[in-house]
Amino acid sequence: DNFKARHVNQTLEAQVEARIKLLQDFLPVLDNFDRARGSISPEGGAQEAVNEKYQKMHAGLMATLAELGMETVPTVGVEFDYNLHNAIQQIPSDEYEEGIVSSEMQPGFMVKGTLVRAAYVTVSSGPM
Repeated sequence: DNFKARHVNQTLEAQVEARIKLLQDFLPVLDNFDRARGSISPEGGAQEAVNEKYQKMHAGLMATLAELGMETVPTVGVEFDYNLHNAIQQIPSDEYEEGIVSSEMQPGFMVKGTLVRAAYVTVSSGPM
């Protein structure tokens, strides 16, 4: 019984590790997609149509990644956590108290409680 339970646990852990590896390899593609989507400035019907297609593709992509167990690390408005966030800079903010994430430069992701990539963030140093 102990052998079976240990084998099942090892199999589940191996599946999660394989999923994390796949997602880590895929994240640069997602980052480039987000950059391309962010560079579109919808001015006119043709560009609005392209922007709408990017938005639909992004929503579908994120839904598929969510089905694989990927979750986005919460950022803006939450307390800075060095386990989940990578602080790029600390700037004064009237909107957020000291130690609160004020903006996100790059999203972070988790799978089943395991960090795949830390979020790159700006942290508030308190009021200006």
